[in-house]
Amino acid sequence: MDRISSTTRVHVVLIHPDTKEHLYLVKPGTRRDREGRLILSCSWDADPQRSVPTDFQTATIIQRRLLDESKLTVRLGLTTNSNRFIGEGQ
Repeated sequence: MDRISSTTRVHVVLIHPDTKEHLYLVKPGTRRDREGRLILSCSWDADPQRSVPTDFQTATIIQRRLLDESKLTVRLGLTTNSNRFIGEGQ
């Protein structure tokens, strides 16, 4: 796979654990949880054309925060038309 730098544009993809449907990050945002902590709250869309790529550095922060705060596992991809994700089976 091509070399990835911190500025490489990638798509953040949430794969539904039951249906395997791909949901694409459209807009990251934040909200307060019940304890008043600021947590990541993203807008997702099933249409890959609505996916908004972000730089790899930001995408890895989103990936970590979604796992830590919401127990969501997301993948990072260079395109939206592939099941190959960064760091998986290269």
